[in-house]
Order: sequence, then C-alpha cells, then structure tokens
Amino acid sequence: MSAPTPTLAHDDFLDIVKIYLAHLREEISQAQKIRIQVHSAKIIFLGGLYSYALQQKDFLIILIVPFVAFAFDCVIFGYSYNIYELAAYIRDCIEPLLPQPSGDLLEHAGLHSPFLYWETAKSQIQHTNWGRAFSRIGSFAVTILACCIAFAIAWNKISHWKWALLFVLAAASYSLLTWFELKGRQLPGIKFKNAVGK
Repeated sequence: MSAPTPTLAHDDFLDIVKIYLAHLREEISQAQKIRIQVHSAKIIFLGGLYSYALQQKDFLIILIVPFVAFAFDCVIFGYSYNIYELAAYIRDCIEPLLPQPSGDLLEHAGLHSPFLYWETAKSQIQHTNWGRAFSRIGSFAVTILACCIAFAIAWNKISHWKWALLFVLAAASYSLLTWFELKGRQLPGIKFKNAVGK
C-alpha cells in the first residue's frame, strides 16, 4: 500500500506559496541581471575581436564576428525565454492561489475588484511592451551593425565563395533566431494553463 499523500492546512499552504513566489521572483531578477551582463559582454567582446582581427589583418577572423554575436544572442534569447516561462508559471499557478483583498480595502485604495496581481495584469495589457521591444531592437541593432561591418571589410579580402558561404550561414542563423524570438511565446513548453485546468 502506498503511503497517504500529506495535506496542508490552508494557512500553512498559503505561507509556502508566498515563500515559493518570493524565490521565483528572485530567480527572475537574477536572470534579468545576467541577461544585461551578457548584453554588455557581447559589445565588449565583439569590439575586442574586431580590434584583434584588424591588427592581425586576418579577415577570416573578422567574419567570425557574426557567429560570435549569434552565440551571444542565443544566450540572451535563452534567458528571455526562461524568464517568460517563470512569469507564466507565476501567473497561472501561483497568483490564482493568492488571497483577494476585501472590497473595502480596494475602495479605500481607489482600486476596482477584482484585484489583479502583476503577472496576471501584465498578460491582459493590450498595448505593445515597448520596454521589451526596445531591448530587442537594441540587441539586434548591435548584431546587424557588427555583421554589416564584418562582411563589408572582408568583401575584397577573401575569395567570394567563402564570403558568400559565410553570408548565407549567417543569414540562415539569424533568420532562425528571429523566428524563435518572434514566436517565443507560442513555443512548446508554456503549458501551465492546462495544468491548472483553465
């Protein structure tokens, strides 16, 4: 016979949920900080790689720049996707368990019922998330600039078939990454609503 599943009293369970929520929010905060650090490292590393390649007059190294930038962009996207997964879990599995404030408390604060916690409220905002949009534009702008300069410098410095091959590989890589970036919220894995019966 299997052991009976332990149960928790309502207040004990709510305390655990609150502690769990605090840890999840801290994990999101740390991921956001690391993502910013990767952005900074990308710019510094690309600049250093350019300087070294130009000093050595090694134009194949210059054409490595787009692929190094691609690797950084993949890491940045990975953190962004993980942040969204955590936020979706908080929205669908944690926030519905949190208590609603009384009508008197909401009225006193000038708010209307039902009160929406942050991740739930954010998912119902109709306008574009301009903060995320500008972050995405900035990251891709650095990459596009680095790629254009690399291919322009190397145009007459190496054989055209090598240049064309690397250009096609870079274009295919970034097309795939852009597709993932635009479709990220529809990718497999965000299934939490099904888990809570919504």
